[in-house]
Amino acid sequence: MKSIVELCLNKLKRNDLTLACAEASLGGLLGQSIVAIPGASQVFKGTISTYSNQSKINILGISDDLMDVYGAVSVEVVTQMALKVKELFQSDFVIAESGIASPIVGSQKSSGLYFIGCFSDKSSVVEQFQFEGYRDQIMNEAALHAFKILNESLVD
Repeated sequence: MKSIVELCLNKLKRNDLTLACAEASLGGLLGQSIVAIPGASQVFKGTISTYSNQSKINILGISDDLMDVYGAVSVEVVTQMALKVKELFQSDFVIAESGIASPIVGSQKSSGLYFIGCFSDKSSVVEQFQFEGYRDQIMNEAALHAFKILNESLVD
């Protein structure tokens, strides 16, 4: 994953752009992957990890109604998370995710379901994924795809 992260950071640097992350189920994995690269501070503004539903509501101001209607793992919630983080950090780009890394008893949504998006002033995209494997494998796949989406969104 290091090579795709480096590629993204280099594109951001060349274009004098900044990045922030809105994380849910990855718990900071995106931010950790970024800060592991020397020089990340030139473009990376930070990450907010709102793992619980309550933290999404309390910290990011995601509405109870939105959470009730669509659930935390949805295009709608990922979009709102990204927009709030973009506003808070005043970043050019935000990558955002919400997903289910392992089975949840009573959930209608399956393990491995993720919504991952990239947002800027010029464009936004949210993609749905269904990953398989153990919890750590699913989380790593989700992080990798987040950086792939960012890379595709960045003009070289």
